[in-house]
Amino acid sequence: IMKWLPIAEQFHSSCLFKEVKNAAQAFAIIQYGAEIGLSPILSLQNIFIISGRLSIGTQVMLSIAASHGVTWQVIEENEKRCVIDFRKGDITYRSIFTIEDATALQLTGRDQWKKQLVNMLYQRAASKGAKRIDPGCASGMYSPDETRDIVDHQGFDNAKPIDANVIQPEPEKPPDEKF
Repeated sequence: IMKWLPIAEQFHSSCLFKEVKNAAQAFAIIQYGAEIGLSPILSLQNIFIISGRLSIGTQVMLSIAASHGVTWQVIEENEKRCVIDFRKGDITYRSIFTIEDATALQLTGRDQWKKQLVNMLYQRAASKGAKRIDPGCASGMYSPDETRDIVDHQGFDNAKPIDANVIQPEPEKPPDEKF
């Protein structure tokens, strides 16, 4: 695990990833990415910390699903709904996310939903489909929009990131010998 620490420190000091506030955040993102098969740079570009929770871009979620043999086809995509058919072997799942779903979840008032309605419907349908067709490949993964929704409903919407410093592990001390 500690092999990522020097890399995290270098990426943080590069200032290429301005949303990453410190080396500890870079380390957490890189470590999570490594656990799901991403390189450090892909991790820093596609994993986000939202109110203390890691979330992953939907495109990466779909990429992981594809590596597990999942295929999908967009059937319908417009301002009212997005329909995507997913397949893994003989298993199929039709994922639908509608403007009514978004309204019921109080998403439509958010800035990104106002600016990119069709894309946001797609993101929700895609995330839902990847999780349903192969729960193992997307276990515990949430898109940034889903993470914001979870955080808002749990009352953590005012949470602020912790400005943590990376703590170096202390070398192990030899056991005290008693004579």
